[in-house]
Amino acid sequence: MRPSDSFGEYGRCNLCNATGVDPFSRLPCTPHEYFCTCGTYFEPYACNDIAAIGAENINVSFGGFPKCSWETWVTGPWQCWGFASVSKFGGMWYSTTRAGWCDAPGADPATCTWRATVDKIVNKSCSDDIVHQAVEDYDAEHDACFSTCPGPVTGSKRNTSSVCWIYCFYQTVMGKETIMPGGKARPNVGMPLAELDAAFLKPFLPESQGGCPDLALRAPAELLTRKDRARPNWPGATKLQNRIYEMYAEKQMVAAKSAALF
Repeated sequence: MRPSDSFGEYGRCNLCNATGVDPFSRLPCTPHEYFCTCGTYFEPYACNDIAAIGAENINVSFGGFPKCSWETWVTGPWQCWGFASVSKFGGMWYSTTRAGWCDAPGADPATCTWRATVDKIVNKSCSDDIVHQAVEDYDAEHDACFSTCPGPVTGSKRNTSSVCWIYCFYQTVMGKETIMPGGKARPNVGMPLAELDAAFLKPFLPESQGGCPDLALRAPAELLTRKDRARPNWPGATKLQNRIYEMYAEKQMVAAKSAALF
């Protein structure tokens, strides 16, 4: 993405469902089209027609959420890792609308704010393998967590659905104490951010430097194979996302009430 203007308010952009009502803002929207809302969670408004690129610091927005409790950890340890990841990685969210797209038909160069280009297309399986291998290699030089898992679970025999593999992956990335209740996630705990960044960027390097094959160079029919189009199917993802928005809204409400008292 190449922005050409200053950033504005972040827009929460989601695909409108078949009911024609955005599940987060409760505002009407066109089914199966992206719909963006700005403003607070209590007073949202549609902002599809705002040209400015929206920006939000997720560490500011989500870093202050309640820490994980033992009650939560016992029922599902993975529930403790999401918000901890925010403190570990930080980062920004950006929202772009068609109104600001410089390559849209009839776009005004004087008022458009962004354009995007595709530098390289890679297969997800190749990209995942590079990232997973980097984490496994780092662990092998430090805690050797993966070696405690039953059976061969790394390298070409990697089983990413193994409970042990998943736990070791997060332990290596986040740090031992971080993924436990009471642990404090920090950028300098666990696998260094520089090494994680390098792992995520490596697939897009030339193949001569260890990158993945460029799918854009293949025949179009090959790009449409089921393997290349595969997407993870996680039934609980929507429920968890809804809960995150609810918690964020609750946090904003508490902050608003506190501000009103002073």
